[in-house]
Amino acid sequence: MTSTTAGRSLFMSRTRLGPAEPRHVHLDRSLALFGVLLAVLPWANTFDSWRFLVLAGLGAFLGVTAAAVVQWFGRPLVGWPVAVAALFGVTVFVVAGGPTPGRADVLAAAKLPVTGWKALLSTVPPVDSARELVGLPFLLCALAAAFTCSLVTHSMRSWIGSLPAAALAVITMMTGTTDAWHPAAVGVGLAALSIGWAALRRRRHLRIVGTGGGARQQALVAVALIAISGALSWSLVPFIPGLAPDERFSVRTLVQPPFDMSEYASPLSGHHKFTEAMHLLWDQELVAVSGAAPGTRLRFSVLDDYRGSVWGAGNAAGVTDGSFQKVGRV
Repeated sequence: MTSTTAGRSLFMSRTRLGPAEPRHVHLDRSLALFGVLLAVLPWANTFDSWRFLVLAGLGAFLGVTAAAVVQWFGRPLVGWPVAVAALFGVTVFVVAGGPTPGRADVLAAAKLPVTGWKALLSTVPPVDSARELVGLPFLLCALAAAFTCSLVTHSMRSWIGSLPAAALAVITMMTGTTDAWHPAAVGVGLAALSIGWAALRRRRHLRIVGTGGGARQQALVAVALIAISGALSWSLVPFIPGLAPDERFSVRTLVQPPFDMSEYASPLSGHHKFTEAMHLLWDQELVAVSGAAPGTRLRFSVLDDYRGSVWGAGNAAGVTDGSFQKVGRV
């Protein structure tokens, strides 16, 4: 096999395109696993424990394993549907939180990619990491890791491996909380990982034949590029969503609460109608229950906050705006 000349570099260095070596496959998979885990870190304040990161790591590992099995099998049209079905089966166990999932857990895992986002955004953080919503980081990391390994296997572009992790980081930053330092750390970490990984992949496929510039000249150009990129980053940070400390954007601010009691009239505002003196509802049947055994206890939702003139719904946090909020166990 003969190599072809790819061209000359900035320093008139002649380079030749060479085949990738199999010994670098494990390094690519390890970097893909690390990048995906780093991208899901902005959800640290969204969930109530680090269990979500453990399950995210499990999902990333299974995604890398699925990509390796499909590559070894050699038939992606057959291997990928089987791998996706296997990942869905593991997701059912993650959603169930135990070794014996039921029909409801299978249905919840099937609806999770569609309805799980609204449930995540409408639940007051920290979200319970022992319930079905923890399946979101597991599933996202599994798919992102598998997609990353597939891209770096079939493409020789040096920067291609960082795209899934970057997209996942944008998703977690925009759906997480606004009071966390993780997005800035993840941005810096992913930038360093992307640059280093791209440099390694480029050096694998390019073999230097002759050098036209010295090490001092190359070092000066590198320092200049770092200084320019640092200055641009410093000036653009206040305008980037997720990094500006005063104007942090989150999709949570766009999601309406699932139920707002203030939209409905309180039945207690007409409580005089139930008194004996009004002769309106005193002698009428108001509630009828059928199909229950005698002595069965009934549960009623009531308005428990009196504001001096009207009744409303209160909560444990002392907020009396009439909104019912979904909260986790914490």
